[in-house]
Amino acid sequence: MIYNFCVLVEQQKRVDMYLSALFEDFSRSYVQKLIDKGQVTINGKTFYKNVKVKNRDEIRIEIILEQTEVVAEDMNLDVIFEDKEIIVLNKEPRVNVHPVPGEG
Repeated sequence: MIYNFCVLVEQQKRVDMYLSALFEDFSRSYVQKLIDKGQVTINGKTFYKNVKVKNRDEIRIEIILEQTEVVAEDMNLDVIFEDKEIIVLNKEPRVNVHPVPGEG
């Protein structure tokens, strides 16, 4: 997904703060990672995250979605209740119920 747009601000503002305020779904740390990866340019150039944007700067953001494969793990689960919408499990503490980065 690519976003191209021109900046409109009353006064100069750090680009990471500007973008995280403009895109509510993007946290500031996420924007900083995009900048570090070179996926955000201002006026066609990559930059450091402490750069300030000003009126008429042209920003391009390229979102590259990373696909990860989730592999099911065979587990002996104690199913307490199950229907079409929910399942209630009795599991041991520290047993993950979803993928965790760095584990696997």
